[in-house]
Amino acid sequence: MRLDTRRAEALSERAKIAVMMTWSAERCRPSGRLVHPLWTPATTTARILSDGRSPKITDLRANPRLVLTYRSNDEFLVVEADLTVRTGGPVAELRCEMAASPHGYRPEDFWSADDLNHVVLIEVDAVRMELCSFERGELIVSTWRRP
Repeated sequence: MRLDTRRAEALSERAKIAVMMTWSAERCRPSGRLVHPLWTPATTTARILSDGRSPKITDLRANPRLVLTYRSNDEFLVVEADLTVRTGGPVAELRCEMAASPHGYRPEDFWSADDLNHVVLIEVDAVRMELCSFERGELIVSTWRRP
């Protein structure tokens, strides 16, 4: 079944927090973290703020691919994506946008003033999405792939 990306967007808004899985070549294992992606409405792109000094950013720069997993009640959304790590102006713009978003995420609540100087922007570009839901006891799987 083909996935309607608006349904995926709605689930990501309900869940708000996702598990981000990356691959650490240095440690030869996957790593998981909780993140707060902000999706661009009606698109398959998202943005995440992170500390540029973290092992997560080292992993992402070495292997620019990630998997985001959301869960809301009986629905699961898995997003496989390419990414770009950015610094500077785009970071400041997203901080303002996130503070005003319906999610109410304020980076200042999580990072000290000094840490905020090291914040980077992870731009996520979905390659594949899979939505799994249970309807009347039946598993329904819908998939979207980037053309």
